[in-house]
Amino acid sequence: MIFPEKPQVAHSPMMGTLGGGSLRSFGRGSGEESPVFGYVVGSNSNGQQGLMVFVPEDMSRVAYYSSAAGSGMQNVGIDDTKIWANHGYSSASFARWNKDAPATNFTSYSRYISRSAIAVDSNYVYWCDNSGYVYRDNKTTGANVNNSYYTGGELYAIALDPNYVFFGGGVNSGNIRTLQRGQYFGTVGNTNLSNISALLCITSDNDYVYCTGAFPSPYNNRDNFYKIGKSSSVGSGLVSPVHYSSSSVGYTGTSTSICVDDAWVYTCGTNNRITKWSKYTGAENTTSVLNYTSSVYGSVQVQNCMGMTHDKDHLYIAANVQTPPFGGKRFVIKVQKSNMTPVADLQHQFATDFDYYSGGRHVALDNQVGGPGFYYDSGISNWNITDRASQILL
Repeated sequence: MIFPEKPQVAHSPMMGTLGGGSLRSFGRGSGEESPVFGYVVGSNSNGQQGLMVFVPEDMSRVAYYSSAAGSGMQNVGIDDTKIWANHGYSSASFARWNKDAPATNFTSYSRYISRSAIAVDSNYVYWCDNSGYVYRDNKTTGANVNNSYYTGGELYAIALDPNYVFFGGGVNSGNIRTLQRGQYFGTVGNTNLSNISALLCITSDNDYVYCTGAFPSPYNNRDNFYKIGKSSSVGSGLVSPVHYSSSSVGYTGTSTSICVDDAWVYTCGTNNRITKWSKYTGAENTTSVLNYTSSVYGSVQVQNCMGMTHDKDHLYIAANVQTPPFGGKRFVIKVQKSNMTPVADLQHQFATDFDYYSGGRHVALDNQVGGPGFYYDSGISNWNITDRASQILL
């Protein structure tokens, strides 16, 4: 594998300029498997929301860009030119940054979005709100393209594949709703997941949908996820939900995030554990407690894992860190997939007054076009938006 030269970025530690303002000028291009930049969203207690840009290779911070005041950001979506984030609970707008120059090309357009999950394809932004509606908007204008489909409750999770939109949330408990993509944007069906009380994150590969969230007793002290088969007939939706639960007990918490690659499923949540599962059997392979010694910060004890994404070899986790010695601070932690061990980390520059909210994706990487339902297929080396149309983007 040939890695691009590490970008040399001039930056301010706070609102930052980037030596001319362009992120893309530092080496982004087609054909690279390793992401050049990562993005994390959140907000502080004064209502300042924003986007932090970092370099995943060495976990160095590039810059921070603020948006309008309001509730906390918790979901981020990426395509090849732009970055979207929701403005959080009780908000009425999207944040949208141009990747070329985030400092000068921030925009916001008004739609009632609340705790929305976000996904994007070549032409549209897909998002949910806290009243149970799913929307498909024109990415350029922000105008609604299709009438919403009412599902009757808060929706926290969304993912795409070449044929479908999968989504679900809290009030709907474990129900996954499926819409057909394309011009019709029609209802395919509803799949009930009996052992889940609030659906918080969905991802998808070629054959299955994977999801996690809050599970009731007796599963609330274990790591959990669902694997749901896709029908071989397009238009038939999902079949045969299978619930996997870890053998480990003795902690409480909610699983907020899930990732899948060629061989493994990864879950984390509102506890200090991350679990690696066999994609094929659902067997628990490794459970790691994310308390570790950082080469930069010394002893680190993680309290909550609030969001997660990944590339070929690593997981990137938005985490709240407890005392000692970093009580209340916010880290992005890079974990090696092969041994499930933290290998690098980055403290948010607003770490003493910043929050990652539960129930969303807070981290995205440059090569993850399509949003939170990102599936890393090692057989595809080019993740540019125009070259992934046959995989996910229509």
